[in-house]
Amino acid sequence: MVSRSRLANLTAGIIEEAFDGYRSDFRAVTRRASDHFVARRWQQARRDAEERLELYDRRLVSLLARLRGLLGERVDDRLLWAMTKAVWSGRVAERPDAELAETFFSSVVRRVCGVVGADPDLQFVHSDSVAAPAAARQMVHRRCTGAGQQASDGEHARTTAVLTEVLSGTELAGAFADLHGDARRAAARLEAVLEHPVDVAEVLDGVFYRRRGAYIVGRVRAGGRARPVVLALASEAEGVVVDAVLADEDDVSVLFSFTRSHFLVDLEPPRAVVRFLAGLLPRKPIAELTIALGQHRHGKTELYRSIARAGQLAREPFAVAPGTPGLVMIVFTVPGSDLVVKVIRDRIPTQKRLTPGDVRARYEMVFRHDRAGRLVEAHEFDRLELERDRFTRPLLDELAEEASRTVTLDRDRVVLHHAYVERRVTPLDVYLSEADEGAARTAVRDYGQALRDLAATDIFPGDPLLKNFGVTRHGRVVSYDYDELTRVSSLRFRRIPPPRTPEEELAGEPWYGVDPGDVFPEELATFSGLSGALAEAFQRWHGDLLEPAFWQDMQRRLAAREVLPILPYPAARRLKR
Repeated sequence: MVSRSRLANLTAGIIEEAFDGYRSDFRAVTRRASDHFVARRWQQARRDAEERLELYDRRLVSLLARLRGLLGERVDDRLLWAMTKAVWSGRVAERPDAELAETFFSSVVRRVCGVVGADPDLQFVHSDSVAAPAAARQMVHRRCTGAGQQASDGEHARTTAVLTEVLSGTELAGAFADLHGDARRAAARLEAVLEHPVDVAEVLDGVFYRRRGAYIVGRVRAGGRARPVVLALASEAEGVVVDAVLADEDDVSVLFSFTRSHFLVDLEPPRAVVRFLAGLLPRKPIAELTIALGQHRHGKTELYRSIARAGQLAREPFAVAPGTPGLVMIVFTVPGSDLVVKVIRDRIPTQKRLTPGDVRARYEMVFRHDRAGRLVEAHEFDRLELERDRFTRPLLDELAEEASRTVTLDRDRVVLHHAYVERRVTPLDVYLSEADEGAARTAVRDYGQALRDLAATDIFPGDPLLKNFGVTRHGRVVSYDYDELTRVSSLRFRRIPPPRTPEEELAGEPWYGVDPGDVFPEELATFSGLSGALAEAFQRWHGDLLEPAFWQDMQRRLAAREVLPILPYPAARRLKR
């Protein structure tokens, strides 16, 4: 029989081969984003974004089959896996992506051994890695001073020279329609915002791609201050152009929001990129920045660690989240953080016409779908273990009564066999009840825009009640309730037919036939819960959403496979050309 130590080394080698294959595939898909952007191949870009999400699980499935063939009956031998972890830790210690390698190993162990909670003997609950010397020295950004650029006269000359160097140093330099003109226009806007010329810019070496946009991300120093700056690029018939300048931390934070799909950017090593981004956006959690780069599995690891840290520091217990209780989910807060945990109820009311499996399928759809800045990313966790004494009694009672198929309550622990973790937002109905008139009207206007953005990505909320939407700290309205999400393309949008008789008009029940999939947009404003002045404002700003024609036109455009533009920044940030 092969010794455990020999098997541990063989196992670690096979896992590293699979991990290298995953990383190679990940980067290969990512590198195609530049060509898709220049050629405006939006459908291919979307397919690549979806394909990249599948690479991790695809590689794990083939790896697990190989490991079972190698290990046979010893595949779940805990001592063997503890030894393999030690081998793996030493094997990957000097890798620039060691933190990703640790998470990959933990994913393998969880699937093979069915680990409940976090087992430090078998998993990397805490990272063993430190930045390898070569990785610590590796620069992921370049410093642009404008030196060596062709001198320009007139206003904004210094800033124009710096931005010319920024644009000229990107992988898209040869694709610009008017690089120098764009540098001048961007310089004028930047100086208007900063009120000083730019002395130096430090920008990440890779371009960030998502949907129909591309972004040069960095910071500038002007007037003795450092500010995050993003140059937003668009690809048009005549070539690439600078479409907008984002020089405000809030604008950049929204660009990296937890409601948006992941970027495609070919830039290594990952931890150095995250460190640079954290310097630009100090309020952004490390987990969120990691996920924004497409490393969602390691982002989940960082998310779990943040929950554990918050629990150690916080005095408050897990408690039922404020707001109207959901019919499908039990939602509770994570003390010391801006997170919530959602657990599917065992029994969903019949009016919902859903099973727990249907709910899972919708959350899976959201994970793979273009979230357009309007769908909160939900992170799926299995066998999540938490200390029982950190829960309030009402929450424990509700979990025991309403989610016994999903939750196990032991003497000392609570095991969530399936749950979702999301960023917490203020429910829209709660926000509107507390906001002043101006803020409420702004939120209602953005609620309508959220419906438009979702429709442009083939999503209809199904249940557009205000309680199913939330408001972020940046004032953006987003959806976080997915149990009734439906594809716009699968629905039939109709106008309510007029009653034929007075009896029909006075009837308590509809006088017209309603088939599954029928939607009557004219009911949208009232069904959502808007009333009074806010309903009138919604009608004024978004009256076309209440007509079947809007939705039918959207269906035609989706059927034609259009990838519709959705700007992740205010129109006021765009440059006039």
